[in-house]
Amino acid sequence: MNGKQRIVSALNRQPVDRTPVWFMRQAGRHLPEYRKIAAEHNFWERCMDVDLCKAITLQPIREIPEDRCCDHLQ
Repeated sequence: MNGKQRIVSALNRQPVDRTPVWFMRQAGRHLPEYRKIAAEHNFWERCMDVDLCKAITLQPIREIPEDRCCDHLQ
């Protein structure tokens, strides 16, 4: 089972050989704070470090007003 088959099957609630994971790497990349972290840490470091993950996740929430943030999510 390849990655595309795995995620499509999981989305359709069909059995999969292992849990698929989708990395959406674009969110927040325009933020200066994110670019600084990205320049100092490679992709896997950002994924594996809980504190970096938390900081990156919260950046858009802090930077984008709530009403605009919700517009981006729709």
